Amino acid sequence: MEPTTALYIASGFLSASRMNRAGRIAKQEAALTARRIKTQAKQRALIKLQEHNQIMSQLETFKGTNMVLAGTSGRDTGADRSFKKIQERAKKDTAETATRLALQGSMEQSNLAQKSQMALLQGQNKAKSYRMMGYQTILNTAYGASKIT
Repeated sequence: MEPTTALYIASGFLSASRMNRAGRIAKQEAALTARRIKTQAKQRALIKLQEHNQIMSQLETFKGTNMVLAGTSGRDTGADRSFKKIQERAKKDTAETATRLALQGSMEQSNLAQKSQMALLQGQNKAKSYRMMGYQTILNTAYGASKIT
């Protein structure tokens, strides 16, 4: 075998090897991106929980303040309909806000899970593409080497 033919073949196999390596790197990058997105999802879930706790805390603060105002004004908190109506309205508004927050959190979690899956799929597709380019390089090298010899 001539030295130029050997170099031609070696060059083709090195190119194919680089393509395979690029495919593995693409998969690793996609996995890293997916892990980052999952971490972001966990952080957002924690933030939503903290916001929910803050909403509930505000309700309790409102109830306490309302009780104090009712007590200082001399109103009977057990029999006063307007007082009960204010308490019920506050509970209803808080429940609506908490439900809205939970729904928004679920939508964000779903969106982030979809982004994570898309990142993995894109990495797999890139890896497959690089692998096919590597095979193509090997075939081109074999064809070229057959023409030289």
